[in-house]
Amino acid sequence: MPNRAIEELEAMVGDSRVTVEEFRIEPGKVEEFARAITAEDPLFRDETAAAERGYDRVPAPLIYSQVGRFPRYTPADVDGKGFDLAFQPEYVIHGEQAHEYERPIYVGDVLEGTTTLADV
Repeated sequence: MPNRAIEELEAMVGDSRVTVEEFRIEPGKVEEFARAITAEDPLFRDETAAAERGYDRVPAPLIYSQVGRFPRYTPADVDGKGFDLAFQPEYVIHGEQAHEYERPIYVGDVLEGTTTLADV
């Protein structure tokens, strides 16, 4: 059970926080990740293959954005997922999440991530 009133939690809906910063997309890490998810396509490691498919640079698999949740990319003032909902993590069930991408993620990018609380 949370130790906050539902009204207090509902008042947080719509709030946004920067929860990922200085997330550098490195070529070796993208290649390792692609292999780990069995994405053997040379697109994720070879500039020529990427160019032949119309990409400006080597892209990362979209799910690679989840690596940004590693602690090394979390701002010092952010705890957990960015919001203190006063729940014990062991009793939380992940309900839903969505991602918005303005363009592909490329090797060489430095990303920032914003989390918005959509519902409680």
